[in-house]
Amino acid sequence: MIRRLNAKNLRSSLEVCTALSCLEFMGGLTSPVFPLLNNETVRLFAEAIIKSKSALYKSSSIIPRDVIRIFNGCNNALYDPRLAEEVTSGGERCQMLCQLQRNFSRMFYMQIRPQQNPAIATGQFFSVAEMLPGDCSREFPGHLQSDAAKLAATIASCFGVTIKEVLRTHKTVMEYLTYLGGLCLKNLPSRKPGTVMERANLLRSVLERLAPQLDDFRLVPGRLEQVFGRTMSAQLECYASVFSRTEREHRQVLAEKPYQVGREGLRLSSLDRFPLISGESAGIWYAPNMRLLGRAAPDVLHFAVNDCCRVLYELVRGASLELYLAKMLSSRAPQLKIIREEKWQTAKGEVSGPDLIVIDHREPPCVLALEVKFRKMLPSTRFELLDEDLTGNYGKLWGAVLSLPGKLKSVFNLSGGYAASAADLSRAENYRRWHIGLAGEAPFAFGELSRYLSVSNLDFPLHGFSEPWTAMSVETFERLVEVVVQHQRPLSEVMEEYCEDCQNLELSQPRAEMFRDAILDEHASYAATCLAMAH
Repeated sequence: MIRRLNAKNLRSSLEVCTALSCLEFMGGLTSPVFPLLNNETVRLFAEAIIKSKSALYKSSSIIPRDVIRIFNGCNNALYDPRLAEEVTSGGERCQMLCQLQRNFSRMFYMQIRPQQNPAIATGQFFSVAEMLPGDCSREFPGHLQSDAAKLAATIASCFGVTIKEVLRTHKTVMEYLTYLGGLCLKNLPSRKPGTVMERANLLRSVLERLAPQLDDFRLVPGRLEQVFGRTMSAQLECYASVFSRTEREHRQVLAEKPYQVGREGLRLSSLDRFPLISGESAGIWYAPNMRLLGRAAPDVLHFAVNDCCRVLYELVRGASLELYLAKMLSSRAPQLKIIREEKWQTAKGEVSGPDLIVIDHREPPCVLALEVKFRKMLPSTRFELLDEDLTGNYGKLWGAVLSLPGKLKSVFNLSGGYAASAADLSRAENYRRWHIGLAGEAPFAFGELSRYLSVSNLDFPLHGFSEPWTAMSVETFERLVEVVVQHQRPLSEVMEEYCEDCQNLELSQPRAEMFRDAILDEHASYAATCLAMAH
């Protein structure tokens, strides 16, 4: 696949890949050329262009016949021998199921995650990094209030615009690419061809018809201004300074250590960090993987903020995430009692309660004690997911979960400021309790894999921990709250099902974070509401 691209013109390769990406995004599973064209073939095509020696000075353009052969190479690149290496027959069943879940989790991150709605993740990031520090700095702990107030201004100084303005431009770019994808889809018949060869011929004919219009698949201010009727040059420049790098810079990024973790074709891509590629001259950009561009936005912004003001961001983001969760719970589920962290002095120094306590007095009643760690996945966790990755990447989270029973004891003894919530705490003292660790980012099947390790691995920090506990990402927790709200269910029932599913590794059973296939309107979530303010 890469060898075929080595001789090709870079502009031609990027235009064709962008066009296919837009078509795949709009067509999805119902496209007449699916599964020949799918999100994985687009991902691998885009990454192969970066890894190839394709260059602007080369005269050979991508032709439709090349695309079909490149897609055949994509199928070979998707082969992952780790499944056969790790899952052996004749072993203990639980261990085999754990290895299957591990492989499924790695595959999910590569193949399924880009297809998920990014509204919750993007809304959470915008709230934590800009909206709450800017609008609610007085609600932060006293020693962080001035730092929180500085954060948004510092980011705007680095980017040249606010995160809100970046997200507005991002929305416009996605709308433009969606518009192009719709035009591509109109060139396809409604009936899906019956054979692979027929789909290949159909795709070849579509590319031939698109050839005279491939210029449109470049992100150029004049073209966007023509479609949307407003000036875009300055906004696109600032947006691209965060989201894009030149082809040469992309290739340099791939040489860095984090991008070498995992098997070829199944590892971190430079497009995960910079989803756009700068074009042959100023004011031109390409989006070779549209689906990734949409889903990766919060990660791109997180790392950009981390690069420009790491110290300030690290000081504020943990407290901002806790404030976000408190506001999300109060807004979406006002029937729940939310108690934020209190700190007090003892003879041994300052101590604190859980980051958040959630009480549901409805039948069956319950208490959730939450510890939150703004922790991103390391590349080894994303693409290898070994036992030591789950242990080391989330070491502080496991330690925080272990501390929760003692903290709850102090809370129900009304230590420190918890006396202000005496009525609710007294009523809830004998309620069912769950001790929950929330991570800023976590692999798929995080709850299942960590639960299995707590039983099977003597070195896992929570081995032998007898209190009811579980773990999930902050994004998953917000979905859990949406299940409670949109389906009008008691919190205790949803938690019970989640914890029950975390203990079941059978692949035929529902995955815990899918909440038994509960249908959700994610645009009704608190995160999506915050994101709408940005747009």
